[in-house]
Amino acid sequence: MTADELMAGIVSDLGGESELSTLERSYVRKIGDLEITLRLLTSAIARDGLITPGGKVRDTFQALLAGVARFDGLAQRLGLKRRPKPTASLADVLAAHEDDANA
Repeated sequence: MTADELMAGIVSDLGGESELSTLERSYVRKIGDLEITLRLLTSAIARDGLITPGGKVRDTFQALLAGVARFDGLAQRLGLKRRPKPTASLADVLAAHEDDANA
């Protein structure tokens, strides 16, 4: 899943773009940015190894852990439960159908 797919999925889970506040949209973007950063850090660890030639854990690992904690914090702020998408009421559907019939 790409960062854009992740963000689109989060927006969908939260009821759609129209249901998000400005801050929620910003949090979703930040989560996308963090996803990219976490993948880059993971790639660096995979490429260079977790342990330096001197036997110490790479600083990249600490940055990865901090990024995961930040990701989790933003996810918690947005909420982990799906929100229902808004649906039109029966009265709205009937009114729209009546408008179409009269047009």
